[in-house]
Amino acid sequence: SLSRNRERYKITLSVKTEIANDWYTDLALAMGSAGRSDNATFGSSNSNQQYDSKKETLFVKRAMIGWKAMDWLSVEAGRIKNPLYTTQMVWDKDLTWDGVALMGKWKLDNKQTEIFANLGGNQISGDQKDYDNVGTDQATNWLLAAQVGGKHKWDNSSLKTGLTYTDYTHDTEYLTGNA
Repeated sequence: SLSRNRERYKITLSVKTEIANDWYTDLALAMGSAGRSDNATFGSSNSNQQYDSKKETLFVKRAMIGWKAMDWLSVEAGRIKNPLYTTQMVWDKDLTWDGVALMGKWKLDNKQTEIFANLGGNQISGDQKDYDNVGTDQATNWLLAAQVGGKHKWDNSSLKTGLTYTDYTHDTEYLTGNA
C-alpha cells in the first residue's frame, strides 16, 4: 500500500511595493510545486521523480501589478492572488491566478456592512497554448468568474457570503482566429 504520511515545509519570499498614483506591485517566490503551492516534501518520492527535481527550486508564486483606480475599485494583472472570496472547501488559499481581476468593495453607511464584487479571467494551464497533438484539437482553458457578496459585522462576530458564477472556456476557433 502507498504511504501518504510525509513531513512538509513551506518557504515564501514576498516583496510588495506601493508606487505613486495608486499603483502597487507584488512579487513572491516560493518553493513547492511549480509556484502553485508553497508546499515541499522532505525526503524523496519514488513515485514522482519529476517532483523531486523541482521541490527545492524557487518558483514565481506571484508577479503582478495593480492599480487602485478609485477608493472602491482595484485592477490587478499578472500572476495574482485569487481575487474571489473562497473557503478551503472550494480552493486552496495558496492558489494563484495567471490573468486579470477587477475587485470592487463598498462600505454601507452603517460601516458594519460591506458589499463586494469581483470579475476575473484566469489562464488555467499557464501560457496560452493550442494542443493539436493529443488526439483532439484542444486549447488551454480560461476560467472566467463573476462574484457578488457581502459581509456584516456584529459586536464579536461576522457573517460573510458570496455568490460566484464561473465559466471555463474551451473554444479553439476563437483562439486561432477561425471563428
